[in-house]
Amino acid sequence: MSATSRRSRPSAPADTPRASEQSAPSDRSVAIGSVEVVWGVARSALNGSAPAGRSRILAMTLRAESLGNGSAVVTAELADSSTGERSVLHRETGVPGEVIPDIRGHVHVEIPGWLHATIGPGRDGDAWRLVYARTPLIDRLGIRGGRAEPIRIAVAPS
Repeated sequence: MSATSRRSRPSAPADTPRASEQSAPSDRSVAIGSVEVVWGVARSALNGSAPAGRSRILAMTLRAESLGNGSAVVTAELADSSTGERSVLHRETGVPGEVIPDIRGHVHVEIPGWLHATIGPGRDGDAWRLVYARTPLIDRLGIRGGRAEPIRIAVAPS
């Protein structure tokens, strides 16, 4: 091939849909009614806002319910597994939220100010797996980087 020639890719057949025209993922991805993401948080990072207990790592749960309505109910809480003690950090209703499927089969859960998450189909085909999760709640609690890690997700249909 000469230095002036270019390689070209064969064009797709006329009946092949382009990426922007491909059908949406299965209905299960858009029928998500609630998402719960749990982070493991070091007790020492919480500056006194932790519930009573002995666990060094606490579960910080961010739960978003009623997602299919465009208006979610968001609850954030901390729990100590050694005692079962829980403390509700925040509960808010009427929070704008969206569930956005993409062409790869992933679903993006966007709740501005609360949760930005991407979930994908699990290996067994029925469950979901957490691809990415971020919450501004970690900053609001003053938790520095490296002191919180997403550990699990639960997804329920609407």
